[in-house]
Amino acid sequence: MATRSGSVDPGVLIHLLRQRGLSPDELDSALEHESGLAALGGLDDPLAFGVYTYRIAAAVAQMAMALGGIDVLAFSGGVGENHEDVRDAIAARLAFLGDFEVAVVAAREELAIARGVREALEG
Repeated sequence: MATRSGSVDPGVLIHLLRQRGLSPDELDSALEHESGLAALGGLDDPLAFGVYTYRIAAAVAQMAMALGGIDVLAFSGGVGENHEDVRDAIAARLAFLGDFEVAVVAAREELAIARGVREALEG
């Protein structure tokens, strides 16, 4: 994730609260806005890029195992839609799965938000 933590060992959270003196609100902010790719150094940092693409590819490989393979690897959201180098690196890590299509799907988050607001207003 670009700024969110993704999966975190629960012991790290307790450590940050106890040893670093973070308040629950500070911990929440750090996990939502200062973690993930941003904490590693961003896409321009080679190590961060490698860790980021590795972790995504590993998650996809786990899902592919459960599904018996993949036909299409779809990317969406800010990084997925706008960074061909990230898509290429992840697809290359997954080449052992055989042939699959790589697709970019526009997130259209504003549409999902508008639908949610309409449903809330209509009751």
